[in-house]
Amino acid sequence: MSSDVKRTRDAIDKPAGRALRKTFTFEGRRYEVTGRTMEEAIEKMIALKDQLANFSNKVDSNMEVKNWTVFCLETYKKKKVSKKTYKSYVRYATIINDEIGSLKLREVQKIHLQNLVNSAEGKSKSYVTKLRMTIRLIFGEAAEGAIINNPAAKIGMPAYTERKRRSLTPEEINIFKAAADKHYAGPWILTSLYSGIRPGEARSLNWAHIDFKKREINVECAMKAGTTDIGEPKTKAGVRIVPMRNELYDILYPLRGLPYMPVFAKPLSGKRHREESMQRMWKSFLRAADIMNGAKVYRNKITTSTLADDLVPYCLRHTFCTDLQKAGVSINAAKYLMGHADISTTANIYTHMTEEQLDDVAKRINKTVAATDFLDGDELIKLLKEAADFINLRNSGRETV
Repeated sequence: MSSDVKRTRDAIDKPAGRALRKTFTFEGRRYEVTGRTMEEAIEKMIALKDQLANFSNKVDSNMEVKNWTVFCLETYKKKKVSKKTYKSYVRYATIINDEIGSLKLREVQKIHLQNLVNSAEGKSKSYVTKLRMTIRLIFGEAAEGAIINNPAAKIGMPAYTERKRRSLTPEEINIFKAAADKHYAGPWILTSLYSGIRPGEARSLNWAHIDFKKREINVECAMKAGTTDIGEPKTKAGVRIVPMRNELYDILYPLRGLPYMPVFAKPLSGKRHREESMQRMWKSFLRAADIMNGAKVYRNKITTSTLADDLVPYCLRHTFCTDLQKAGVSINAAKYLMGHADISTTANIYTHMTEEQLDDVAKRINKTVAATDFLDGDELIKLLKEAADFINLRNSGRETV
């Protein structure tokens, strides 16, 4: 056997150090397959070509919705969006298929789709918006391909629940601190509370990112949601240095590990957390905090909770931001420490907090007037200055930094 032939066979038969890719074009669209060997990649390419050809021959108005959704997402979205976004499309496509998957495309009417969207009434704005967006995508592509007239063109939005992120109350902070002393999630909970880092930033954090001499946390990367990929933060503003409070130093210093080990690892395997495992850790922590606070438990299930139902990890980050304001940190400095790309995001949190302070100013004025029928000059100046500070802060969100 000649050396050239041998090298060719080795390229086909031997596993590569990394996946081998083959690309091809079908009906004007580009597709890609991978394999451990060139032979495997070619086999996958042929199989996918056959699958696309079969689907293409069957794509017409008599195709069932459940088959069209699969074909539509794989053809128009799989290679064009992130893993997280594609996963979201599949989730909402499943909801569509559960309701009208057995209908033929030509049988679907606007009323079917409007009823499907209306069934989400009362859910979050995000849920309702994404469901309608997926419906419009699936039936819009069918209409663009001249398979059907588009029944999703004018479906409306039902009433939805507007959920806003909030800070923890003083009582909730005390509950969380007490639970953090005993639960394995404690270091992550308190790091989020004392530094305001995002969950994705926390998952990507290595010990090399923490400078114990300078008492600083260097936030320079983040794990992309829905994946295990670690890269740069979503915006340049996400790269920042956050000072470490004394309380946080005392928590993290005894736990320090090798430079490139994750700061927050799974307790059994020691591996880096993924989005799903961090969500499970959060739920486990909430359960422990709830029980410590007096929740009623029957057969290992909480029957009467003592905690609010709107608590999410971002509440910790929101609390950090309001703590910055209470400490007198300027809105520009807070914008940097939070990693906000737009100062209006910071201003929304600061303004919300200041409105509470303004209410307090009004109550104090009323209380003083009710007691004395007049205000001391110095006290009046002080209260009016606080009110003016509120107005200036609210307007600062419109300024350019």
